[in-house]
Amino acid sequence: MQKRKSSLPIILGVLAALVLLTACCAIILTTGVLAFLVPARADVTPMIDLDFEPSLPTEPEIFPFSDLPGMPIQDVQVETIVGSPAAVFVIASGEWGGLCSQLAETQIRYAEGNQIHIELLSDPGREDCMDVTMALPFSFRIPLNMVEMPSGKYSVIVNGVQADFDWTGSTFSAEGHFPDFSQPSPGGLPPINLNDVRVEFGLGSPIPVEVAVSGDWPSLCSQLGRTTTNISGKNIDISLEATPHDDTCPPDYLGLTFGLRLPLNMVEMPEGEYTVTVNGWQTSFAWPPTGEPAPTPVDLGAAEPVRMVYVGPDGNLLLICILRGGVPFLVDLSRYITAPHMMDFMAVSSYGVGKRESDGAVRLAMDLQTNVRDKDVLLVEDIVDSGHTIASVLELLQLRQPRSLKVCALLDKAERREAVVPIHYRGFEIPNKFVFGYGLDLDEYYRNLPFVGVVDLEKYKPPS
Repeated sequence: MQKRKSSLPIILGVLAALVLLTACCAIILTTGVLAFLVPARADVTPMIDLDFEPSLPTEPEIFPFSDLPGMPIQDVQVETIVGSPAAVFVIASGEWGGLCSQLAETQIRYAEGNQIHIELLSDPGREDCMDVTMALPFSFRIPLNMVEMPSGKYSVIVNGVQADFDWTGSTFSAEGHFPDFSQPSPGGLPPINLNDVRVEFGLGSPIPVEVAVSGDWPSLCSQLGRTTTNISGKNIDISLEATPHDDTCPPDYLGLTFGLRLPLNMVEMPEGEYTVTVNGWQTSFAWPPTGEPAPTPVDLGAAEPVRMVYVGPDGNLLLICILRGGVPFLVDLSRYITAPHMMDFMAVSSYGVGKRESDGAVRLAMDLQTNVRDKDVLLVEDIVDSGHTIASVLELLQLRQPRSLKVCALLDKAERREAVVPIHYRGFEIPNKFVFGYGLDLDEYYRNLPFVGVVDLEKYKPPS
C-alpha cells in the first residue's frame, strides 16, 4: 500500500514565502516613511527616490487673475504690409458672446519657441440684456512690432486658435530681442504714447464700430502687452500698455509708429453722445452715427505722456529748446515733467525778418553747451512747418549719439510739410496759416501774447 505524501511541507513553504514578502514590504514602507521624517544626509544615498513632484513653472504671473470668459474666436490671420519697417498685424475674427458683450481685456504673452499667446476676454454686459441667439461678428486688428524680433517661424494662438507665419527679420542685431517678462516692470506695464484717436463706422447690419488709434512704440523692442476697456454710462475708457522696458534694446531715434483697431459692440447701447478716452487722448461720437465729420481728438495733457515715458531717476533727460519761439512752451512743459531733467538751447532759423514762410535754408546761430551723448533728448519746438529746420537739427543731434531722441511740438502745420520728420508728442494740428503769439513772432513782435492767433495780412500794419 503506497503512502500518501504529506502537504505540510508545502503549506510551511507558502507561509515562509508570505512572511518573507511581508518583511520586504515593511522594509520598503519604513524606508519611505523615514525619507519623509529623517533629514537628508550628504553621506547617505536613499534606496528609493520619493521626490517625484513635477516641476512648477518659473515664469512670474504678469497679469492679475481674471475669471472673465474668452471671446469666441473663429479665425486668426497674420497680415504683413510691405514697408520699412514692415507692418505686421494679427487679425482675430469671431462673434460677440451676446447682444451686450464687450471686449473687456486683451492679454498678450510671449513664450519660448517663438509663440505669441493672445487672450481676448469679454464682459457679458448688463444683467438685463436680452438672451437672443444671433451671430454678431467682430474683428480685432492687433499690431506686432517685429523690428527687433529674431528671424524664424512664429505661432500666434488667440483663444486657442492658431496661425503660423515666417519672419525673415529686420533687426539691427543678429540675435534680436524677444520680450522678457522675467523681471516685473516697476509700477506696472508702461503706457503707449498716442498721437491720434478716432471712432470709425463700417458698413453692415449691425453697424461695425471701431476705435482706431495710432502712436509710437515706447522703444524698438516694445510690444503690446495688455488692453483694458471700461464702460461707465456713456464714457468709454481704454488703456493700452506695452511690454516691460528692455535696457538692452537699441535706441529709437526716429520713432517707431503703430496702429490698432479695437472693436466696440454698440448693438444694445443707448442712443446719445459718447466720450472715448485712450491713454489720455479723448474724442467723442454720436450713436447712432449722424454722418457728421468726426471731432478732432484732444490730448488731455501733452506733458503727461512725456512724464510717464521719462520716469528714470538717473537725471539723463535733457530738454532742448530751439530759440526763440519755443521758450514759453518749454517753460510750461517743464513744470509738468516731474522726472529730473536739464535744459539747453539752440538758435536755428529758416525764416528771415519779414518772412512768413520757411525758405528751407537752415542756419545754426548758437550751439548747445551740453554734451548730449547718452542723454535722453527731448527736442521742444513751438511749430513744425516745412520740417526742414527740425530735420536738420535731428540729423545734427543724432551724430552726437544721444541715448534717445524725441520731438515735442506745440503746433503741427502738416499741410506745409516738405521733409519727413517724426513728432512724438503733438499739441495741435493747425491749417496752413501764419500764426503768432505764445512765443511765435510776427515781424519779431507779439511773442508775449498769451494765446496763438491768426493775422489778417490785408489789415495788418507793423508797429511804427
